[in-house]
Amino acid sequence: MTVPLRKALDDFALLAVEGQDTLANQPGIDGPWEVDLEAGWLRIGQVTFEVALIGSSSSRDNSWMWGWCNRAFGPQHPAVAPILVGRETARRVGVVEFALETFSLNGLSDYGMHPGSGVAFMAARLSGLTAIYCGPYDGGVAYFGIRGLELPPPDPVAFPRLAGMAGAFSEDHRQTIGQYGRMRGLNPTVPPEGGITLNYPGGSRLTCSFDGWNRLTRITGNVSAPPQ
Repeated sequence: MTVPLRKALDDFALLAVEGQDTLANQPGIDGPWEVDLEAGWLRIGQVTFEVALIGSSSSRDNSWMWGWCNRAFGPQHPAVAPILVGRETARRVGVVEFALETFSLNGLSDYGMHPGSGVAFMAARLSGLTAIYCGPYDGGVAYFGIRGLELPPPDPVAFPRLAGMAGAFSEDHRQTIGQYGRMRGLNPTVPPEGGITLNYPGGSRLTCSFDGWNRLTRITGNVSAPPQ
């Protein structure tokens, strides 16, 4: 059985918005970037992160190439090895692009970033990483997975904003929100009236309603006050 990459990317749209929002809010993150993949670090502005090389996109033909297929690195390179977990997971569930050296990015969601960002984030998240960095260069964009960046606890107050942003990058909002709830430990359930209910630690509950095309139409529920 194969899973279309375009469909699989819907799983990660909300996770990507949350992860990139977390990265963007790191103090000192504004400024130019530089990377040393032999040492495994990326500096953005005043902040240095450990990183893994995911791959790159070409502005010439809008194609993708995995880092493990880049002759300058290869699968055993320390900068590439952390992403192999995601590669094997995607291959196992039948996403064939993870078994190709290169492929076209036409028609694939970029989550509002650069061409290839959706592919890069999916690979990063399947490898246990929470955010990516897109490094433009002459001829394309290099993609790095940020290592060691922890997400804040899921926030029911922030959820409507994040879900609204993610909706622009997903063809199936029901799938996107359900997968987000599962991966963030929110025990998604289906209430009698349908939809998806996210159950937050501390008692907050949000119920998402959808139309016949699985588009998000409404978010209702209760938000409990955080403990003092």
